[in-house]
Amino acid sequence: MDTYTLAEARDLLRPLVEGVRTGGGPIAITEGGRPVVVLIAVEELEALQRLRDEADAAAAGEACW
Repeated sequence: MDTYTLAEARDLLRPLVEGVRTGGGPIAITEGGRPVVVLIAVEELEALQRLRDEADAAAAGEACW
Protein backbone atom coordinates (compact mmCIF):
# COMPACT_ATOMS: atom_id res chain seq x y z
CA MET A 1 0.00 0.00 0.00
CA ASP A 2 1.38 3.36 -1.00
CA THR A 3 1.56 6.02 1.71
CA TYR A 4 1.37 9.80 1.40
CA THR A 5 1.42 12.58 3.94
CA LEU A 6 -1.72 14.67 4.23
CA ALA A 7 0.04 17.57 2.47
CA GLU A 8 1.16 15.30 -0.39
CA ALA A 9 -2.31 13.78 -0.73
CA ARG A 10 -3.89 17.23 -0.85
CA ASP A 11 -1.55 18.27 -3.65
CA LEU A 12 -2.01 14.99 -5.56
CA LEU A 13 -5.64 14.20 -4.79
CA ARG A 14 -6.92 13.96 -8.36
CA PRO A 15 -4.23 11.50 -9.57
CA LEU A 16 -4.44 9.52 -6.32
CA VAL A 17 -8.21 9.12 -6.70
CA GLU A 18 -7.81 8.13 -10.34
CA GLY A 19 -5.16 5.57 -9.43
CA VAL A 20 -7.33 4.00 -6.74
CA ARG A 21 -10.38 4.05 -9.01
CA THR A 22 -8.53 2.21 -11.79
CA GLY A 23 -7.25 -0.58 -9.57
CA GLY A 24 -4.06 0.89 -8.17
CA GLY A 25 -4.99 -0.29 -4.69
CA PRO A 26 -5.60 1.54 -1.46
CA ILE A 27 -3.53 4.51 -0.33
CA ALA A 28 -2.74 5.33 3.28
CA ILE A 29 -2.65 8.99 4.28
CA THR A 30 -0.57 9.98 7.27
CA GLU A 31 -0.59 12.91 9.62
CA GLY A 32 2.26 13.48 12.02
CA GLY A 33 3.91 10.32 10.73
CA ARG A 34 0.96 8.08 11.65
CA PRO A 35 -1.62 6.59 9.29
CA VAL A 36 -5.00 8.26 9.83
CA VAL A 37 -7.14 7.32 6.80
CA VAL A 38 -7.11 5.03 3.79
CA LEU A 39 -8.36 5.94 0.34
CA ILE A 40 -10.06 2.89 -1.22
CA ALA A 41 -12.30 2.25 -4.21
CA VAL A 42 -16.04 2.13 -3.58
CA GLU A 43 -16.11 -1.50 -4.70
CA GLU A 44 -13.61 -2.42 -1.98
CA LEU A 45 -15.62 -0.55 0.63
CA GLU A 46 -18.80 -2.34 -0.42
CA ALA A 47 -17.05 -5.71 -0.22
CA LEU A 48 -15.76 -4.90 3.26
CA GLN A 49 -19.23 -3.82 4.37
CA ARG A 50 -20.74 -7.09 3.05
CA LEU A 51 -18.14 -9.09 4.98
CA ARG A 52 -18.88 -7.12 8.14
CA ASP A 53 -22.62 -7.57 7.69
CA GLU A 54 -22.20 -11.32 7.16
CA ALA A 55 -20.00 -11.59 10.25
CA ASP A 56 -22.55 -9.60 12.28
CA ALA A 57 -25.38 -11.83 11.06
CA ALA A 58 -23.42 -14.98 11.89
CA ALA A 59 -22.61 -13.66 15.35
CA ALA A 60 -26.26 -12.73 15.95
CA GLY A 61 -27.33 -16.21 14.83
CA GLU A 62 -24.89 -17.81 17.26
CA ALA A 63 -26.12 -15.59 20.08
CA CYS A 64 -29.67 -16.91 19.61
CA TRP A 65 -28.65 -20.48 20.39
